[in-house]
Amino acid sequence: FHADACKKFITRDLMGGGIGFVAPLYRANILGLVGGGRNPHWSPKKLVLWDDRERQKVEDIECESDIVAAALRRDFIVIALESKVLVYEFDSLRLLSEFDSGSNASGLLAVSTSSERCVIAFPGNQQGVVRVVHVGENESFFVEAHDSDIAALALSSNGTRLATASGKGTLIRVFDVSLEGRGKRMSTLRRGRQPADIQCICFNENADLLAATSTRGTLHVFKTREASHDPDAVKYPQQAPSMS
Repeated sequence: FHADACKKFITRDLMGGGIGFVAPLYRANILGLVGGGRNPHWSPKKLVLWDDRERQKVEDIECESDIVAAALRRDFIVIALESKVLVYEFDSLRLLSEFDSGSNASGLLAVSTSSERCVIAFPGNQQGVVRVVHVGENESFFVEAHDSDIAALALSSNGTRLATASGKGTLIRVFDVSLEGRGKRMSTLRRGRQPADIQCICFNENADLLAATSTRGTLHVFKTREASHDPDAVKYPQQAPSMS
């Protein structure tokens, strides 16, 4: 789909099995494909680099266990397993780094998209903690985000802001995860008072807006850069009509 117009762009029918998920490389013709479903097209342990222009497999990366998430950049490929995150060099497919993570069967992984820096975020080994890695600088630190398990997370495109939601789904927190901020809490946003499963959170390009969807059937949009001297002061969203 074209995101700016919400219109279908192209459809591919890969005969012979199911696809678990797709990791696009921006708007390029390269896609990362992982098999899934009852009859996987490829092993769920394998990330296949697919050239959609030539409609053929270019290369693949095989892992020791099932892949639960993946993201492609022009410089790196990031793969999440249930208890590990792997970073590969894109051109050579050489494994550069390997990080232990908390149990991550739901595939929580965020990767910055800007060419300025590569930042990745994923669940840490302790409940409610997120690990943030600045790949190019070989820097890593932990963010104590919630008292319960992390249910959703997102990075701004330039990798300086992290948003997290807990399993309760009432609060979303935003942190400064630049090398200067190192996880300093910036704001607390209230989705609602009733618990809900937050399905997705996402910054806009400038990271001054944050959107969140939940099983309550609502889309909440928050302003993230309003001045506040108290990071624990709760901000309320602009709420869109219920989604059908």
